[in-house]
Amino acid sequence: MPTNNLVRTCTSFDFQPGNRIAAFNGATEYEESTCYLTQEQGDLDGISNLFFVPNSVHFIEVCLSSSRIENECPNRRYVFERHPRKALKVPDQDMKLTDMKEVSALNRSDCEDRCLNEFTFVCRSISYNAGARTCLLSRFTRRSHPERFVDDPTSDYLENTCLSAERRCDGIAVFVKEENKRLGGPFEMDIYSNFTLEECQIKCLQAEKYFCRSIEYDVQSRQCSILEEDTVSQKDDLRTSSSPTHHIYELVCLEDQQGGKIPDNSVTSHLFSDGRRPDTAFQRYRNNRLGGEYHSEITGRTLSECLDECLRQASFQCRSAVYSERFRICRLSRFNQRDGLRIIYDADYDYYENLMNRAADDEKIRPITWMPMVHLTDLTRWVSTLAIMVKVDLHIAQEEVAEDTVAVVEAVMAVEVEAMGVVAEDTVAATEGAVVEVATQEEVPTEAMAVEGEVMEATEGAMEEVTVEGMEEE
Repeated sequence: MPTNNLVRTCTSFDFQPGNRIAAFNGATEYEESTCYLTQEQGDLDGISNLFFVPNSVHFIEVCLSSSRIENECPNRRYVFERHPRKALKVPDQDMKLTDMKEVSALNRSDCEDRCLNEFTFVCRSISYNAGARTCLLSRFTRRSHPERFVDDPTSDYLENTCLSAERRCDGIAVFVKEENKRLGGPFEMDIYSNFTLEECQIKCLQAEKYFCRSIEYDVQSRQCSILEEDTVSQKDDLRTSSSPTHHIYELVCLEDQQGGKIPDNSVTSHLFSDGRRPDTAFQRYRNNRLGGEYHSEITGRTLSECLDECLRQASFQCRSAVYSERFRICRLSRFNQRDGLRIIYDADYDYYENLMNRAADDEKIRPITWMPMVHLTDLTRWVSTLAIMVKVDLHIAQEEVAEDTVAVVEAVMAVEVEAMGVVAEDTVAATEGAVVEVATQEEVPTEAMAVEGEVMEATEGAMEEVTVEGMEEE
């Protein structure tokens, strides 16, 4: 509140979004959101201390000089996501100039500018050490290399969100589906109605005001929700959705370990071509693995590398993968659940079923061979006509064939006609049975609605989003 008519300059604010609530008229409604404005900034740039508040986001105004903000993300609400007392550590033997670079920086803002102005590789994250005044630029993130994301009391980890759809991944971008799941909490940035899944995924990639990391889509209502968060940032908020047709799809960057080799596979080729479009490439089953033997095992790989290896596999058709983040083990298999194998509970592994091969699998399933539908009356008339034709032919031949021969032929004809009647009755019964069976198995897809909503107003200037993890309230 202004004091003595003095206007204070706002340099940061805290935003607590209200949860979405159900409305009787079907409209999208939310609980009241709260915004706290302040002239102070938290450490390391001010005197205020940050403490953990669930579902609350702290925004800080910073001054950056890079022209990339204006050119690539002029409408983005914030350009860096900050995690105090965290860092992305890199072993010395893994340090490559094409992957990361360590430079000196006067302060955190200088480090952020260095990242935005880096042109030898796409800088996607930085780790700033305030004590040593060093800035580690990296093309990796805590999502691509979670094993390197560690606690560090002297550092801040910041993730660059000023990235276009073309620059967010070095490899390919795919969606990973989790069926009948949603994120609990106020994480929707926009909600759209009457959308297809593909339209929803495109909206995610083309979002200008925020950095979309996942979507939620309901097949029945055709409702599309765009989210900034995912199961990495909100791993404790993954819930079973109330609707069995409501699923979450996370956008994942895959890492290529084969030097850009494109697989000769029509099922996945569109993922790697110019102007590539993301697709729902895998479905995840947490804490599960596939029973039976696997084709190959690769150690020391990230999840991104494991899934990429499955899609690019040329020596065999990789239809599923299991991955252990704890042991960094990737197992590829030529089988999946459709082969009759069951998934087994295992706390150390997640099972990923390759959805790109579903179409190819469906082609292998032979369709029902339909027999012509013949009414019994029509079949009787056809048999009678055949008998008349045979009798006429026999009458003509009576002048040349003995009477006893004609009798034998007529007897044989009678037996054949009787046999054909029995076969016809069995054929019609089997055909009608097939029709009933197919009709009961027919599935009818349904879909439906939603409304576009804004979670918060765009703020002027470059902003940081600060996420505080594991800190007790002071």
